[in-house]
Amino acid sequence: MAVRIEEFRLEQRKARVEHIVRTGGPAFPVTVPESVIGDGPETFHGMTLRDWFAGQALVGILAKGDDGRASYSVGDAYEIADEMLAHRHRSK
Repeated sequence: MAVRIEEFRLEQRKARVEHIVRTGGPAFPVTVPESVIGDGPETFHGMTLRDWFAGQALVGILAKGDDGRASYSVGDAYEIADEMLAHRHRSK
């Protein structure tokens, strides 16, 4: 039974690491000293770094003043964000 629990914990850690690598992790994490229900500190992760990068890229795309088709711009913004995360990961 203990081996199964350790395997489960290892899989959970791997999944968290993969999520962080894929999304860049939280952009602006905040730890509140005491949670609302009073059982200790609580962390709020907010948006991912990928979302932040995409938002910043979208601002640049829209500032160019192209034909205004936001659906194309949003997809482009996430492609740019993914490239930024990949470059960031390679640079470490």
